[in-house]
Amino acid sequence: MNDEKNRRGLFKAAFYANNRHLQTILPTLFTYPLPPLNWQILPIADGDHVELAWVNAPSPLTQVIIILLPGLEGSIASHYISRLLARLQHTNLTTVVLHHRGCGPTMNRLWRSYHSNDQLGLQALVRHCQTRWPTTPLYAIGYSMGANLLANYLADHPLNGAALICPPLNLAVSAALLNQPTRLIYRRYLLNSLKQRLSTKIAQFANAPIKRSTLKSIHTLAEFDECYTAPACGFNSANDYYQQASCLPRLALIDTPTWLLRAADDPVVDPAPEDLTQRLSPSIHYQLSRHGGHVGFSQGWRLQHSWLDETLLRWLQRSISPTIEKD
Repeated sequence: MNDEKNRRGLFKAAFYANNRHLQTILPTLFTYPLPPLNWQILPIADGDHVELAWVNAPSPLTQVIIILLPGLEGSIASHYISRLLARLQHTNLTTVVLHHRGCGPTMNRLWRSYHSNDQLGLQALVRHCQTRWPTTPLYAIGYSMGANLLANYLADHPLNGAALICPPLNLAVSAALLNQPTRLIYRRYLLNSLKQRLSTKIAQFANAPIKRSTLKSIHTLAEFDECYTAPACGFNSANDYYQQASCLPRLALIDTPTWLLRAADDPVVDPAPEDLTQRLSPSIHYQLSRHGGHVGFSQGWRLQHSWLDETLLRWLQRSISPTIEKD
């Protein structure tokens, strides 16, 4: 099961689409109509709130709840979220997108924002589900940063099943990777979004400890985390944040049946260490694809067909059917 040779090549990219940047960028250019959504504001333990978008709202007849956790600056508008929601709306499964603080329709209340191990929103959502629907199985799918957060959560809190899609394993290495010239497009996109959100938050607080003019001097994710994320979220520095929030040391503690998918050519997150299979819990089924980019895995002449979504749906079907039959 942990044989690396059997894991490579599971995704077959067409010869014209085996470029890591093409796989990563092209899917973001397509838009997908969102299904009807039920929004909910959920209070969390520190007095803040997160925003939930429900598809197929829960009822006494709900058999399964699937939690989706977007990546950095992600939301229901992210291609990998909206695309999967369009597929799941035609099932009898209830799905909920957990928006990280400030990534929903409204800004969060506190000066602090989310980070790669900000588990309070997920903890509150799981408690909410377990209180309202105590016998309903819970599954979670995390993408990129959301997968890192989910992995950290799973190390201490079991769910019925989970999928981790393209998580960074070592946040410091990923931050350094994004500083490379060939990653400029990703660094600019993420930084522009983060700085715009922080600019809005500065305007929200009359005594904000950061001035808008300071944002002009931030050119890397590490500088952003040093200036804002670390002090706002209780870390001593960006390096302290990366060390505490990286999921790699926690993967051995996961008891939940978990599918971990990464691409060897991912241009956004850190490469997997050579001994990764030896550092995983037996509950983790690890697959490493030769191609796929970052949350890409697209096929077809126009790359509109998502191998990732098809595989996720098959994984859900295999995982959920025994649980429903058992219940």
